Amino acid sequence: LRPGSLNLYKTAVHRRGHAAVMPRQQRYCFVPGCKIRCGSAWLQGRKLSLFGVPVDDERRRAWERAISRADKRLGKNCVVCESHFEERFIVRNYKHLINGECVEIPRGRPTLTKDAIPTILPTVPAAGLCEPLPLKIEAVWSNGRTTCKRRKDDSFHEEPDSDETEVPTSSNCDGVYGLEGMTQGDLPNRFWAKHFISNDADVVAFSVCASGGETPCFQKLLLCSSSAPTIHCRAYVQGVHVKTVDVDSVSAVRNLLFEIDAMIPCEGFEKETGMEAAQIKTKHRLHGGKLHSLRCCGTVRNRGQCLQCKYLHKLLKNQVYYKRAKWKQASTNLAQKLKRKNELLRRQEHTIARLSETIEMMKEDIEAIVNHRLKKMLQSLPKEQQV
Repeated sequence: LRPGSLNLYKTAVHRRGHAAVMPRQQRYCFVPGCKIRCGSAWLQGRKLSLFGVPVDDERRRAWERAISRADKRLGKNCVVCESHFEERFIVRNYKHLINGECVEIPRGRPTLTKDAIPTILPTVPAAGLCEPLPLKIEAVWSNGRTTCKRRKDDSFHEEPDSDETEVPTSSNCDGVYGLEGMTQGDLPNRFWAKHFISNDADVVAFSVCASGGETPCFQKLLLCSSSAPTIHCRAYVQGVHVKTVDVDSVSAVRNLLFEIDAMIPCEGFEKETGMEAAQIKTKHRLHGGKLHSLRCCGTVRNRGQCLQCKYLHKLLKNQVYYKRAKWKQASTNLAQKLKRKNELLRRQEHTIARLSETIEMMKEDIEAIVNHRLKKMLQSLPKEQQV
């Protein structure tokens, strides 16, 4: 190797003594839906750059949480193009202080700041990571007031709009009993229903039922329990816990019902012939007569299946196809073996028949030779002895 070539090619030597080249850096953007490749995109006369993943594990995990790609993990050899970073995260010039003046010199290749994180992502919700990050993190100091502990939310807490009319504070003290006055007109549509739990008077349930095979199931469910001075609400879609929130008014519960009604449930997939044996080794659950992945999020952006259920469906179909192909191959192999054995048996029978004919011919020849020799010996004797 030439001097300095070890800096260009990183190699790792195994125990057996041969070298293995480390995986090369990718040349296309990791963000789903982005088609930017190395040297393939231009913007305003400038070629878009690809930035590698940070070496620091904490920063790399922050990038992975920001991109949120379920089908593939962010590896150390992945890259992200500059179209997914805000301009304040990209450093394009060298800055020098000469005679008290800041002089900027263009860099040959842009770089990122230490706190850079991809925020311009088309696949994340509007209230998620696409919001601009604060320029500076300010310390929040306690004002000495006593705060009550709340249960940890499984999803982000949404505050009601300021122009909504709230129930007076006196009605909040009633807890769930304030929900008893809600009528069918307060619900999102005619498919919603209100239930009172027989063995728990402090819980009121709002649900949407769907027919899944022979038995109906809860497609959407909202459980409201009394936790004075608030109402503790837990939302489920297709049997999956999607949200937990504490509200302090009946109008907030009504808004939460409309929010859950707007969610699109995951449809799962039907059982197919041969899946009964294949699904034993896979992680799944049965809801409403349909199969769902254990990691199913319950909701989708568009009508259909979530990504986890799609992968599970494909896995089960591949297992069924593999078992069918294996059985077909086994039956084919058995038929071929039987055919080969029959051919071998016919060849052996033909050989035995040919050998039997040869033996009979040899017997006839031997008998003829014996008779001819005996006749010669008798002729060589005197006539008196011949008689």
